[in-house]
Amino acid sequence: MPRSQGINYDVHPGAKRDKEGRPVLYVRPIGQRKVSMEDIDEYCSRNFSLPKGELLRVFTAFMESAKWFLSDGTRVETPIGTFATKLRMVRDETDASKVTANDIRFDSIAFTPSKGFINAVTEHVTGFAKSSNQSGNAQM
Repeated sequence: MPRSQGINYDVHPGAKRDKEGRPVLYVRPIGQRKVSMEDIDEYCSRNFSLPKGELLRVFTAFMESAKWFLSDGTRVETPIGTFATKLRMVRDETDASKVTANDIRFDSIAFTPSKGFINAVTEHVTGFAKSSNQSGNAQM
C-alpha cells in the first residue's frame, strides 16, 4: 500500500471541561480515503502470492460461518480481534425479575481489536498531519 504523510486529523472541543471551564480538546482522524475488499484482494494477490479473489472468498466463508456462532451468542475470536453479539432492552426497566426474552432485541455486533493487531498497525503509523479544515469553534 502506498505510504502516506501520516494520519490526517482535526481537533475538536469535547464535553469535558478543565478547571477554568474551557472544553478539553480531542482529536479525530479525518478519513479521506477508503479501500475496498477488492482493492485489498488485488494488493494481496500482487504482494503475497494469493490467487486473485482468494481473500474475497475467505471473507465470504468467514461471514457465512461466523453469523451462526454470533447468532447464538458465541464470541468469535480471530487474529485481528473478537466479534461479539450486542443486545439491548426494548424499554427501560429497573427490576431484573421483570425482564423476559420478549424485552430483549439484537442490537449489533461489537468488534474488539486484538493487541497483536493494534501493535501491528501502531508499528506502521508514520505520523500525524493536521487537516487544513478548521473546526470553526471560537473557543479553540
